[in-house]
Amino acid sequence: MTMRLKEKELAAVGISLAAGCRPCTDYHLKAVRQAKAGDEEISRARRIAIGVRGRAAEIMAVHGLASGPAPYPLSQDRTALLIAIGLTGLSTKFVARTDIVAVKAFFLGLMRFDWQPLPTDPLLLVHLGLVAALMIIFPFSKLLHAPGVFFSPTRNQVDDSRNRRHLAH
Repeated sequence: MTMRLKEKELAAVGISLAAGCRPCTDYHLKAVRQAKAGDEEISRARRIAIGVRGRAAEIMAVHGLASGPAPYPLSQDRTALLIAIGLTGLSTKFVARTDIVAVKAFFLGLMRFDWQPLPTDPLLLVHLGLVAALMIIFPFSKLLHAPGVFFSPTRNQVDDSRNRRHLAH
């Protein structure tokens, strides 16, 4: 199924309105008028864009990304959990000197199916319990978005695409 030029430009008007790009909107409004679209068709594209933009904001608000508290479990306790992990980790090194070689042997034994005893230091057990709690919460929390920064292809690009596309306007 192919779209005619008028249909493509009507869609482009709606998309540029929903995106909030004034140069794009101006360009596509001129192009859609040249493609002989009527005022009613343009008005319909505008109403659809407003509906799409409003519905997207509504969905974001419901999911707690735009406003309000996040609906994730233990969302307020993430910071406390991270601080507790850091403090217990530091205290296993500086306060209650845990046998790190035995801990390494335990985890290597898990990977090799050669079970070794885990040191029974209470601070180490609390630390490992907190890390396990974080591993349970992590897939459901907003913390999972943090590594995405490093995979973003636009992380080091200049945000001037609108200026480059619309130099004539």
